[in-house]
Amino acid sequence: GVAIVNIRRNNDSLNNDETFTLKDELFESVVTDAVQRLRDKMKILRTGITRLNTILAPGYLAKRLYMYLAFPGGGKSQILLKSALDIKKYNKVQPKNPENNPAVLYITMENSIEETIERIFNMTVSSEDIRNYTPKQVIKKLREGGALRLTDEDNINIIIKYYPNKSIDTSDLYRIISDLEDDGDEVIALILDYVKRIRPTDKAKDEKEELKNITNELKNLATYYDIPVITAQQLNRTSASVVDAAIQNKKEDVAKLIGRDGVASAWEINSMVSTH
Repeated sequence: GVAIVNIRRNNDSLNNDETFTLKDELFESVVTDAVQRLRDKMKILRTGITRLNTILAPGYLAKRLYMYLAFPGGGKSQILLKSALDIKKYNKVQPKNPENNPAVLYITMENSIEETIERIFNMTVSSEDIRNYTPKQVIKKLREGGALRLTDEDNINIIIKYYPNKSIDTSDLYRIISDLEDDGDEVIALILDYVKRIRPTDKAKDEKEELKNITNELKNLATYYDIPVITAQQLNRTSASVVDAAIQNKKEDVAKLIGRDGVASAWEINSMVSTH
């Protein structure tokens, strides 16, 4: 069943691809359509960090896969969670179906729901311990200070789902998105925390091939749903040694010193990240 569904999705993607040609009618039609889509501000999801928007040129774009690279404990979950909060705060999106809410889907396989709520509280409301407040106080602060509410003007929902490590594969993401759509939520961005905790649909013989399959499958999902997919991956000990040595030698822009072999054990991830 899964194989048949994947074949159907691949065929749908192929059928949706346009052909560029210099023949007058097709040339004008394809270029016009491409420019209109590129200018569609609804397909650009900005963050609250000006410099990051400049790097993203000009924000998270549909059909692209974005992957943040960090050391263990280096803030992967924080930047991913901030991306979800920023998409809600700094964007206005009209869903394809006017009866649905646009929604950011945040899949966490790293932190539990309560841990994630605590982080949201500290990121949007206060650095104080959330345990110092009653549930009613936390709800009020998140709604008001954190601006976590749904209105006609502030219409982007944030949906957070927790799954244990390796309990789902990339094909399950299609089911999750489809179920949400049935419930009235149209996913405009998928955020996955993080890439190594999900299984690929296509089985792999080793970690290198597994990570390659996962990144390819996430990219296909981004194209299929016409949304950005944002995730993260750990750098390995080789990269940690390189960065530590560079910092001790007071070198600048140490990120440029990380080679392809520093991205887990999959060289292909570096290529996928470079091209979004």
